[in-house]
Order: sequence, then C-alpha cells, then structure tokens
Amino acid sequence: MIKRLRREEGFGLVELVTTMVILNIAIFALFAMLNAGVLSIGRASRTSTAAVIAEKQQETYRSLLYQDIGLHASLVAAAGDAVHVADAAEWNGGSQVTTASCNGSLDRCKPIRTGVVGPDGRTYRIDTYIRAETPAAGRPTKRVTVTVRRESVPPSGPLAKLTAIYDLSTGCIVGSTTAPC
Repeated sequence: MIKRLRREEGFGLVELVTTMVILNIAIFALFAMLNAGVLSIGRASRTSTAAVIAEKQQETYRSLLYQDIGLHASLVAAAGDAVHVADAAEWNGGSQVTTASCNGSLDRCKPIRTGVVGPDGRTYRIDTYIRAETPAAGRPTKRVTVTVRRESVPPSGPLAKLTAIYDLSTGCIVGSTTAPC
C-alpha cells in the first residue's frame, strides 16, 4: 500500500489542471481590466464633449451686453416642470433673469435645450440658469450656470457644469445712455 502511494503516476494531470485554473484566473482578471478601461474611456469622452458644449453655450453670453443676458420669460415659466431635481438650487424657485431682447427662437434664450448633437454624434440636453445677485457692498451681477447631461428620460446626472458670473460692467458702451456701466 505504501509503495502505491509513493508512485507519481497521474501528477502531470493534476499539475495541468492547476495550471489551467491559474491561467483562467489571470485571463479573467485581464479581461475585467480591459473592460473597465473601455468604460472609463467612454465616460471621459462623454464628459469632455459635454464640457465643450457647456463652454460653447457660455460663450454666447460672453459676447452679450450685461442688459441682454437673460432668458425668454414664457420659456422659463414653461420649463418649471422639466427642471432636473439636482438643479433645484440654480433654479431657485423659477426666479430666473428674463430679458425683453430674448425671443423664443434664439438658443441662448432657452432655459432647456434638448436634442443638441455633440461632436461625437450623441444627443445632449443643456439646462441654463441665470440668477441676479448683488454681493454685499458690490455691483449687481448675473450668475449663469450651464449644465449638460445626456438626453434621456428621465434626464441623467450632469456630465459637465459650468458657472460664470457677469458683472454690471460687462459689455459697457462708453458714452452710451442706454447701456451705461
């Protein structure tokens, strides 16, 4: 009986099975790592595209006079139910800055824009919030917050959020009585 236990017949098969198990574990770990990398690159692509879209929207406000920075009044009233829950602080109960120079056809005047196609071919939703603020012992300002998210129902969380503060001196026209600083 002892002689039979000391023989090494069949150990090659045990070693082969053990090696295959170890290789399977290594291959699955490598596959999981590559899969996580692909997902991470996809997320980074959507985030960088959303940042470009937010910057482009913000640029439209940088090119305006202070008095023209605002949203279309009836579109703000209609957007109340469509505001994303995460943006309640920016929405501030619907007290957005509206301006008479806005009409409903201009993209800069819309509080919510859907179907915006990014450079990557995906569709995004842009939410714009404009609030009037006056800091203590300061001039009036307008805080413009642009949030970009994937277009989905219900809307997804923000991919990019960009806030800029415009001072009353933004876009002054020297010597003008209609747009003074």
